[in-house]
Amino acid sequence: AGDEFVVDLFYDARYKSMIFDTVSGRSKCPHEANTSAIEDPSIHISDLPSSIVTPDEEIVFELKLTNKGVGKSAFVLYPDLRDNEGNLQLRLDGAPFAGNRQYDWIDTDESVITTLSVSRGPKLYQNKPITLWFRSACETAGNIGDGNLKVGSSDSSVVLANKHTDDGSHLEFVEPCPKIDWAGEFKRDQSFLMNSVSDSTDFLQIVVMNPTANIRSIKEQHEEGRLQTATLLYREVGQVVWENARTTIEVENKEREEFPTKDVDINFVIHGEEDSYGYISNVQWSIQGNVPQGTYEIKVKSTCGEPITGNEEFDLYMTQPIVGVVDYTPPKQYGSISPLHNEVLLSEELVTTFTEPLNCARPFTFDVELKVENETFDMDNLQIVCEGRKIGLLLDPTYLSFEMQSQIMGKNFDVEIGKIGMDSKSYVADRNGNVLESNVKFSKTFAVIDLPTASTVFDAEIVHYLEQDLFAVGQESKRRNEIHITTLLQDMKSRFGDDSIHRVTNLRLSSENDGIEKFTATITIEPSPKPSLSSTPSKQSSLRRDYKKYRELLIEDKAQPENSGETERNSVAFFYHLRDSCAASKRRVLRQDTNTDTHGTSNDTVFLTSVHNMRIVPGPHD
Repeated sequence: AGDEFVVDLFYDARYKSMIFDTVSGRSKCPHEANTSAIEDPSIHISDLPSSIVTPDEEIVFELKLTNKGVGKSAFVLYPDLRDNEGNLQLRLDGAPFAGNRQYDWIDTDESVITTLSVSRGPKLYQNKPITLWFRSACETAGNIGDGNLKVGSSDSSVVLANKHTDDGSHLEFVEPCPKIDWAGEFKRDQSFLMNSVSDSTDFLQIVVMNPTANIRSIKEQHEEGRLQTATLLYREVGQVVWENARTTIEVENKEREEFPTKDVDINFVIHGEEDSYGYISNVQWSIQGNVPQGTYEIKVKSTCGEPITGNEEFDLYMTQPIVGVVDYTPPKQYGSISPLHNEVLLSEELVTTFTEPLNCARPFTFDVELKVENETFDMDNLQIVCEGRKIGLLLDPTYLSFEMQSQIMGKNFDVEIGKIGMDSKSYVADRNGNVLESNVKFSKTFAVIDLPTASTVFDAEIVHYLEQDLFAVGQESKRRNEIHITTLLQDMKSRFGDDSIHRVTNLRLSSENDGIEKFTATITIEPSPKPSLSSTPSKQSSLRRDYKKYRELLIEDKAQPENSGETERNSVAFFYHLRDSCAASKRRVLRQDTNTDTHGTSNDTVFLTSVHNMRIVPGPHD
């Protein structure tokens, strides 16, 4: 279509046939000799790409496609991808380009400018160049892909490459400095610990991995790539300068059979033995003699060759630092047991102080035992506190009867803290796992005090219940709370007699919901010279209302158990009576006001739900 020929015509007398000799004209598909080409494709790179392209960028070529023929025609552009081993991704004018692209009717001397971009594949940074062909659309591309590319009569091609060296041309992306990451416990815990119970106190086994081991080992990256060194750095927390961690190696000595050792800077390229999965776990950081006890940061640093982009990311790689501790020193007892005096109150805390903070995580790792007479108190019936550098213990008053308290006063007792018993796996340790070398042991005496003259301090939980018709909210509710608790304290005072003394501190409303008010308070009860129980309310009760009767339901039982040979009334016995009464009925009614309705229901009730944490305060003569 569109071919034109000018020929000379001859007659062959011998063979009786016509002879044609083409002398001019125009032709295509294929182009005939002695004629002008209707289509003459030409391709060249009009804008060369940069030789420095980062892995997340594209190598961009600007192409100029021209028809140098004498007529308008159609052309095809296609890549030869047989050398695309790195699975490079090609895009032409923003669209994927893996087959061919046809350009219809490019006129004589007309040029088309197009942009081709090449993106890096999943593995390689250096790739073979790719040939790009521009040819007539009517001449087939031949058998592309089977190794027998048939070239048309009028083809034009260019080689796509951005890096040209003596070794040849390549499509090349800048290779970042290879990564070496944490592995094993370092990756899982993001910390490390060297203590007195470590497998070795001389060195720390370092575990790292090569995340690109399926492509090249660390040694191959050193020999064939940019990697120069892979070192371990450390510094004490709070310091600025990083130091090279060192390892101990043997030095060959041909004159002697033994191999002397020396410390050198760790280099995983030289000292690491990488397995088939990319893990390196044979490098040992020499601690003893090189690193004082303390808290440290460590990181791995990969260093590459000469700077390429000016971006540090491509010239080195560093892991995120992890923080660890080097500590071999076990805790020791510091000073004497507190209180310093030998005689201590039953409710007095015994405190042991140590030279450094302890592992106080619950459940506690240590045993505690207190022996007095034939009684043994342990973790089940002692109150134990572990905070910072201290362990405190106290007899749990909820396990003590009034009789038992009377029996052990004036008796010697022994305390032991640590591992108690042959089968015990308990221990006292500091926060870094260093174990106390020997148990803490001490003896003291429970002081004898005159209970009738002693005071008690205890914590109480108080509940006030109001029927809905008396329930108030907002500021009115707050005002009533103050009135209710004031009245409660007056009633408690009246129970002990006019001469008794009580104090309440730390009183606060803990919750309020649908007429139920819950309080917590610390109550101190001091004895009266003539303790007595009153069955009538305090005259100062501020809750008396015209529509209420006031009926006292305060404790009327004896403070001493019925089987006691003698009725003894004191603040300590009173606490135990309250405790047992609350435990038996889940509450102890302190006051109840009854409305004069036909049903006789209770409208206003105050009761204790629990009393605990009792402390004894000796009298003036103790």
